[in-house]
Amino acid sequence: EAYTYPVTGVQSHDSKMKIAISLLYPAHNLDYQTKAKQLISTFQKFSTNRNQKFDKNSNIFAALDAPIDDGALKSLFDTVCTFGKCAYKDRVSPTLEEMNASLSTSYMMYAVLGHAQRNYISLGQENFSTNYLNTIHSPFVAIEGCFTDCWPSGIYEDNNILDYSTEYPEGVVTPKARESWFSNEMMTAPNVKVMVLGAPMQAGNNFMNQALPDLLAGKTIAEAMIDKVYSIGDSQQLIGDPTFHYNFK
Repeated sequence: EAYTYPVTGVQSHDSKMKIAISLLYPAHNLDYQTKAKQLISTFQKFSTNRNQKFDKNSNIFAALDAPIDDGALKSLFDTVCTFGKCAYKDRVSPTLEEMNASLSTSYMMYAVLGHAQRNYISLGQENFSTNYLNTIHSPFVAIEGCFTDCWPSGIYEDNNILDYSTEYPEGVVTPKARESWFSNEMMTAPNVKVMVLGAPMQAGNNFMNQALPDLLAGKTIAEAMIDKVYSIGDSQQLIGDPTFHYNFK
């Protein structure tokens, strides 16, 4: 089983993904007509430029104290970066200038890893917020961090409203009106066609070392994810076009 429940708490175990489901979430505070228009325009985005050719390059920002084993992180990204050009900041907080420069460059993949909330990732000196996705020139984005794949509502209550955020450090809860999380931006980001949110780079079996090789070999992202073993399977959240695939120059 993917999880067991000893007295010490929930423990995750390696499990095989048998089906890949892609999700689309319009922001809850929008009216029906706006939600409908966003969904239609998003499907139009998926259906255009399907044969676009990409350069083999990636951008990866890993926070200074990102919650992942150093050796596993370096090995993982070394593998990704050998596939093509790679702008990789390993344990060095990117400057605002570097972040802005990354937004004006086209990449086949844009990845961000760090301590997070559902609408930003802390990269040390700077935060990578959801609105950056509307400027990124990349069809595929991988986001790693706590709460990036969830819908936080009132503490210990499921009220179907995005109204609370568990601020870091853990245990301090501050009520705030929330209108955005990473998934919402799929509706408005002009260049992003698919995202994997949650723990795509976490230590163990993850999206990057299990599914990415097949995605880079030409399979669709759904095909690449299915039948792979993941250490935290339900934190490999697929958002966007499940039929996305690469054509390289």
